[in-house]
Amino acid sequence: MELNGGIILLLVLLPLMAVGGVFIALKYMELQRLREEREWEVKKTTRKEITTVRLRAYERLALMLERTTPESMIMRLTADSNPALLKPKELETLLLTMLRAEFEHNMSQQIYTSEELWDHIIFARDEMAAFIHTIAEHLPEDASGTDYATTLMKAYSQNGTTPHQRVMEELKAEIRHIV
Repeated sequence: MELNGGIILLLVLLPLMAVGGVFIALKYMELQRLREEREWEVKKTTRKEITTVRLRAYERLALMLERTTPESMIMRLTADSNPALLKPKELETLLLTMLRAEFEHNMSQQIYTSEELWDHIIFARDEMAAFIHTIAEHLPEDASGTDYATTLMKAYSQNGTTPHQRVMEELKAEIRHIV
C-alpha cells in the first residue's frame, strides 16, 4: 500500500501542530501567571502606600480634633493676643473662625475615612460651634474676654464625654481595622 504524499505530510504535520499547540498553551499560561504576579505585587505595593497615606490622614484628623477643643484654641489665641482685651463676642468670632479654618484645612482627609466617621466629625464641629455660641450668649453683658474663656473651658471640661472624644474613639477604631 502506497501512501499519498499529502497523507504523509499530514501525518508529519499533525504531531508537530499538536506539540506546537501545547507549547503555545503552556507559554500563554506562563505569561498569564507572570501578569497575575505583577498585578498582585502592584496591588500589594499600592495597598501599603494607601495605608500609609490613610494613617497620615487619621493623624491629621486626630490633631484637628485636639486643636479644636476650647482649651487648645484659647491657648493659641492667648499666644497671639490678650483675651482680657477682647469682648466675649469678639473672642467668640475668633474661636469660630479658628474652628472653621481648622476644619477647612483638613477637609480633604474625608476621602480616607468612612462616610460615617466623616459625618461624626462634621457633627463634632457643629456641636463645638454651637457650644462656643451658647456660652457667649449666656454671659452677662459686662463679662470680659477672660470671663468668657474661663467659662468656656470650665463648661467644656465638665460636659462629660464630648463629641470630640467620641469621634476620637471612632477614629481609633477605624485605624485598628486598617492596620
